[in-house]
Amino acid sequence: MGSQRVFNMVSSPFLRRLFSLRHFASFEVVFALFLFAGVYKASPHLDWAPYDLTATFAALVSLAAVFLFLTGRVDFRIEPLLLASLLAMFVAYALFSLRWSPGDGYATEKAFRLVSVTTLSFLGCAFVVSQSRVRLRRFLAVTLVLATITAVAALRILYLHGPVRIEPFNTVYLTTGRMIGFGVVIVGTYLLFVSRSIWRSLVGVSLFVPLLVALSVLDGRGPFAAAIITVGLLIPLALVVTPLRYWPIRLVPVVGAIGSIGALLYYFRDTLRLVEKFESIFARNTDPSYANRIDYIATGIDVWLSGNTVVGHGLGSWPAVSGHRAHWPHNIVIELLVELGLVGTGLFFFLVLIGLYFTIEGYLTTLEPEYVAVFAILCYTFLNALVTGNFNDNRFLFAAIGLLCYRVDAGTVPPLPSLTDIRVGLRNSYSSRE
Repeated sequence: MGSQRVFNMVSSPFLRRLFSLRHFASFEVVFALFLFAGVYKASPHLDWAPYDLTATFAALVSLAAVFLFLTGRVDFRIEPLLLASLLAMFVAYALFSLRWSPGDGYATEKAFRLVSVTTLSFLGCAFVVSQSRVRLRRFLAVTLVLATITAVAALRILYLHGPVRIEPFNTVYLTTGRMIGFGVVIVGTYLLFVSRSIWRSLVGVSLFVPLLVALSVLDGRGPFAAAIITVGLLIPLALVVTPLRYWPIRLVPVVGAIGSIGALLYYFRDTLRLVEKFESIFARNTDPSYANRIDYIATGIDVWLSGNTVVGHGLGSWPAVSGHRAHWPHNIVIELLVELGLVGTGLFFFLVLIGLYFTIEGYLTTLEPEYVAVFAILCYTFLNALVTGNFNDNRFLFAAIGLLCYRVDAGTVPPLPSLTDIRVGLRNSYSSRE
């Protein structure tokens, strides 16, 4: 009797769907491995890889996308087509600005990455991931798995070596922190807008708290602040749309977890480097990282107003016109204004605003939580882009803009053609030619 119960559990439709091969070999898995390759590819365990993993998975993503298009599993909807057209205008203007850019090899490299890796990040989300609820949920699930693995690696280093400079997979803490922050935002959205039972909330909190702890022991202020601010912005919305009976299940765990992490940071304020970095913002002698970013913003505003205000100084011009050794100002708005002027800045934010219109209109019509997840990811990636990286380092932001094409009623994805379907199709084609 017991063996029969075990057999029924193992052979249940839910578990078969959960561990189905198509989930592990799906486009969303390959795309997530491409998008977040910078998080794990420096790991010593991957030294055997003969080629750069970003380029490898980019090629696989491209081939998979072509296959999906040829088999009719991707629809050409108005949302991705419109946003792709707006992105094409932005990229075309950025390339055209190379004509007057004083940048040299950096400008050329930046243009190549913008056209290839960054654009592919947008296209993969816009034309494939956002096509259906199943695809979006699968992508979010894979992202959460990668974030959890990164968090476990960070906590393992903390356990073995204490609160030192923690860099999982030999990757800089900002990159791994942004990966963990994705998990915090995804689980926070689930807890606030999806969970309908105390058991689901307990499972969510069991992930939410370790992710927050891992994020707090890293040195990166940007990812931690971006994740907390994003979840904090969602709480008022959850108060409005969540029925009163679900408040103890949804709101209390999130607020309690954030409060607990705050207390933890205060208790270990003398040992955690993250707390020391936040305290330096309000101290008289600020740390060089914070002082440099303030200097970049002030310099960027002066350079933008000094000339070429409308058209910008050209893609990749920041090192030449700013006088700083850094290749970018670590702020996407300053980067846009200085290099692409009002024209490029307007094109970029028009792209974002149109995408936001799609998401807000979709949520107001359906109240589906997937729209909230998309909006939260956009907020999180944009807040990160305000304090670190350049266009291409922030390809997560361009992927988030692509997710704004999501439509809950976009339709179901047609199944892959079987061998029988292919043989019948070839036979009919051959008969028609005769």
